[in-house]
Amino acid sequence: MAITNASRLADFGSGIGTYGAVIQVDNTNKRVGIGTTNPQATLQVGTAVSVYGTTGIVSAKSFYGDGANITGLGNTDFINATQLNVIGVTTVGAAVTINSTGIHVSSGVITASSFVGNVTGNASGTAGGLTGTPDITINNITGVAATFTGKLTYEDVTNVDAVGVITARGGIEIGASGVGGTISPGGNVKFTGITTVGAGLSFVDDIKAKFGTGGDLCIYHDGSNSYIKDVGTGDLKIQGASDVVIEDTSGSNSAVFNTDGSVELYYRGASAGKKFETTTSGVIITGVTTSTGDISAAGGDLTIRNVTGVAATFTGVVTYEDVTNVDSVGFITARSGIKFGAAGVGGTVTGTGQAEFVGVVTASEFVGGGSGLTGLNIPSSFTELDAMLFN
Repeated sequence: MAITNASRLADFGSGIGTYGAVIQVDNTNKRVGIGTTNPQATLQVGTAVSVYGTTGIVSAKSFYGDGANITGLGNTDFINATQLNVIGVTTVGAAVTINSTGIHVSSGVITASSFVGNVTGNASGTAGGLTGTPDITINNITGVAATFTGKLTYEDVTNVDAVGVITARGGIEIGASGVGGTISPGGNVKFTGITTVGAGLSFVDDIKAKFGTGGDLCIYHDGSNSYIKDVGTGDLKIQGASDVVIEDTSGSNSAVFNTDGSVELYYRGASAGKKFETTTSGVIITGVTTSTGDISAAGGDLTIRNVTGVAATFTGVVTYEDVTNVDSVGFITARSGIKFGAAGVGGTVTGTGQAEFVGVVTASEFVGGGSGLTGLNIPSSFTELDAMLFN
């Protein structure tokens, strides 16, 4: 049968019945639907295939076949899709491979407004606006600021270099779990090893540097005076590898404790100098010694240049050297006698009363009969009357 042109356009606006199949022609929107009464494209087959006549786009839920015989496909830089399901392997350029295990990037760049799920593997370059709750392992962070609301854990960090201030609100632990030391939020510092302070350690007034488990030794300044105070048990010992020297602010000696030697005490000011020194046999005192009590020398000699006082009692031998005068208000008792002149060359008086004088003895009166006198040189003119008068 010959086919001729219709004299007018057919009107299938109400649909065409084809033994149960639906063909819908929408004259108003110039659309044809097969298997649907509400076509949304120029040609729509069912609900899965759509052909857009003005843009040349064919939309379908799936395409079958390897597409080897499809030609005339135009190249495009962008693929717009709500979801991209890759069953096999998709290669993007020479750098990006997409397969069932994920996206592998060797040298290219993947840009997205957001990523969902964990980001694992090696990453390089820069990233901004990372949010969410997955774990992120990052090699280096470079930026203006980083805010962490949770716990920040550093593992195998060699150095932490902060240009500004590091704020540790919960304190700082040194070593694993603080075995090397801790700094509490309140400012209490505790180190188990050696602490080296380079530029000095400063304490304000009345703040004590304490040593010992119970703070037995304290060093502090109260604003007026400085203290080294031992408040614990035991002695306060000052030891030195060499001499122990106490100096004034000018560096002059006040006390010197020589190792295996003497102890020296100094006076500072006018007439400054060493005033007291211990020796192997006793002490040496330079200057005037004033004692409000007794001075005794038990078991040794006591050599004194000048003694001024109320009384002096000596139980041993008292040796006077270069004495000009002995002025005694009371008795002088010489139990072994008296010698006159050096070694008694001028005369002696023994402890039993025997007197011998080398020179002239002058007296206003002699008492006794003189019968025991020997060695008298009586002149020849001495008469009996003189003898009676002498007696």
